[in-house]
Amino acid sequence: NRVLLPEPIGWQELRLVHTDGYLESVHEPRGLSRVFGVDLTEAQQERLIEAQRTMAAGTAMAAEAALPRRSVAFNLGGGFHHALADRGQGFCLFNDLALAVGRLRRQGFAGRVLIVDLDLHDGDGTRRIFADDASVHTFSIHNAPWGDEQAVESTSVSLGAGVEDERLLTTLAEQLPPLAARFLPDLVLYVAGCDPAGDDRLGNWKLTADGMLRRDRFVYETFRRLRQPPAFVGVLAGGYGEHTWRY
Repeated sequence: NRVLLPEPIGWQELRLVHTDGYLESVHEPRGLSRVFGVDLTEAQQERLIEAQRTMAAGTAMAAEAALPRRSVAFNLGGGFHHALADRGQGFCLFNDLALAVGRLRRQGFAGRVLIVDLDLHDGDGTRRIFADDASVHTFSIHNAPWGDEQAVESTSVSLGAGVEDERLLTTLAEQLPPLAARFLPDLVLYVAGCDPAGDDRLGNWKLTADGMLRRDRFVYETFRRLRQPPAFVGVLAGGYGEHTWRY
């Protein structure tokens, strides 16, 4: 096992996904206020920008580490799935998932990517970025849609509020294995959100710690069972509470 420490992703690399106009806007006064919903000092803005640039680099580094041998890697951060090409939203500045794919593509990787998003919230930004890309399937089970759900390769399932373990696990069992067998990804990016937990401050689901562990194991084992298992990368995504770290 190896532990790798990323440096913040470069501004030039951020252009693989994000527009110049947006990248310039993040440094403007109050530029991040609409993303985080609060007014921030200049120092707080710079710290947040550096933190998310570093986590974005971590997702790309994990994908690069896992892909050659189709092994497993985790980024202890990332999952900024609401960020669009031209704006940030929902606490997400830079879409690390799309940036990881973009960096691999630049290095010559042309395989299929399946993004499995089980954060409480819809992976809308990632879906929009890859809406016209048939080589990337975006799979999201969430409480409610955040925007346009149309894409050439996408699964978007809204379950509403109050979801407990068995409903999520049943839905996952119905939806994910057939997709995995059909799409046969070379790389899986798994957004393992902790905000479905019953004690999450911002969430409206009721998953237990055991339920989320069963969720994570099911996702991993679904792809390990394939004839040619893909590289598998996990990122942490959302979680808002004192005990989020336990999940």
